[in-house]
Amino acid sequence: MSFDLIVWKEPAVTTEEEASSLMHRFNESGDPSMFPASKDVSSFYDELLQRCPALESFDDDDRRATESPWSVTPERSDRVIELTIRWRAPDAMVDTMVELARKYQLVLYDPQGPTLHSPVADDGPPDIAGQVKQALIAGAVGLLLVAAGTLIPIRLLGWPIIGVGGFLVLMTVYTLVVLWKPEWQADS
Repeated sequence: MSFDLIVWKEPAVTTEEEASSLMHRFNESGDPSMFPASKDVSSFYDELLQRCPALESFDDDDRRATESPWSVTPERSDRVIELTIRWRAPDAMVDTMVELARKYQLVLYDPQGPTLHSPVADDGPPDIAGQVKQALIAGAVGLLLVAAGTLIPIRLLGWPIIGVGGFLVLMTVYTLVVLWKPEWQADS
């Protein structure tokens, strides 16, 4: 069993739907000239095959062949490359492919997901300052709600307001802790 990743430079796409549509047209035509030639695609291929050698480079009794990510060695191209990868390929090898695609600013599309890594769609590192600002605003609103809830003489109205305010304060604290300790973030 294997899965495919497809790599190209242009046209850059921003959504899985755009990538799927492009791949559908490519699969129907079989014409790689719909992708402009790019030295970056060739460089990606060369560096990838240095890190993950072709299956043909191993002898039949070479144990390293079982560690190869390839189900089929990819063909060299300067337009589009289809990577056929074994299901049990080490995660580090797939991470290497994603890393190299980002290095050369290539589109990397996983049609099985579908998942897309694109230099246009990948915004780079998250805006931590903006997230902290939003969290602090939510915390301030929460504190105001708690204070307002304690001032309302009718407890039936005050307690729900205090509860919502308290929830906002707790979520602010949680958000700030997760931003401070990124290893606590869920894998995305």
